[in-house]
Amino acid sequence: MLKPKLLLHIGDHKTGTTAIQNFCRAHYKTLFKKGIFYPYPIKYPRNFDPENPHIPLLIKRHYYNQRKIFTSIHEIKNGSGFSISEIENILRNWQEICITYNKKLFLSCEAINRLKLSINDEEESRVDYYQLIDNLFKNYFDIQVIFIVRNHVSLANSLYLEGVHSGSIKGDETVEDLIKKRSWKFNYINRIKEINSVFQNLLVNSYESMLLDKDIIPSFLKLLSINDFHEFDKINDRSNNIIRKSLSARDCILKLVLNNIKKGNLTRKENTIIYDWLYSDFVQNVLQKYVNSENNSLWKHGASSKIDFYKSCENQFEFLRNKFDIDLSNMYDFKKDNDSFIGFASNELLTALLKDKKLLNKKYHSIRNSLKRKLEAK
Repeated sequence: MLKPKLLLHIGDHKTGTTAIQNFCRAHYKTLFKKGIFYPYPIKYPRNFDPENPHIPLLIKRHYYNQRKIFTSIHEIKNGSGFSISEIENILRNWQEICITYNKKLFLSCEAINRLKLSINDEEESRVDYYQLIDNLFKNYFDIQVIFIVRNHVSLANSLYLEGVHSGSIKGDETVEDLIKKRSWKFNYINRIKEINSVFQNLLVNSYESMLLDKDIIPSFLKLLSINDFHEFDKINDRSNNIIRKSLSARDCILKLVLNNIKKGNLTRKENTIIYDWLYSDFVQNVLQKYVNSENNSLWKHGASSKIDFYKSCENQFEFLRNKFDIDLSNMYDFKKDNDSFIGFASNELLTALLKDKKLLNKKYHSIRNSLKRKLEAK
């Protein structure tokens, strides 16, 4: 019996993955008419998250032994992880639907390309994780992996803004610091070789080329062999509109200080309080007065840092050109980029911000304390 095809989309992070998933959740019925089975929503066993239907894929962390795959640390403690037989029943169900209705299965989970697996207490490995996924699916589906890459400079900018937003990047950290900490993220040669060592059928495309249609969704649908979009209601509707408001360089200067209210990432509630204050008229007026608007780079040495990083990626560009006919080297226009480093929060800026009467409100005490600590440290 011929196995149905599985189109397994594994990111990369910051290449529109969430927009694609939101679109598919909103249009799963139309996708089915077009020959693509996106399994949402369907009833499944216990602990099944209806927003993340692609078990065992869309999970935060995998721990594996011969009996169970655990979807979280909590489930390890209470023993409620999915058994292998439960997962196989789900896959068998998906396979039956694809065969009966002549559909391709489409699953999307960017976490797959960054999670690691430890078997028998050996060193964690992404390849072992890929092997687990392959072992689970290959008996039911013919797998093709879809992986989207992004220009390294653009990716670094986007990851940095995300880190500043979440609170994981703090204090005086720059884009260059992020690149050093997450160097593996920018090494497409190693990452693609790891994927390809397990999944031979690999489709690679670039985020920038997909944006040539001015919207990533139509471009991605073409990768799924869908070229007729008229049956999709409002292809640019709110389900696809997940491009978040980007922090300006000025905002980042202050957000880096405020991220020090605690170690680690901020909660949604903490971020809501911070943004409520940061985007107030008083704070925005102070930022405008004390921060040079002509300097708007978050790279320590401005445009020259970007150029140096770009040059260090030339072997990555050559690899992608030769193997996948993807040219990321011309995806960033340095001629238009002559930014200078915007700097960090000055004493004058911090002092002016502390004059805000709103900070006397108990709600904003953590912000006031963070500003004071930064000023005293200087």
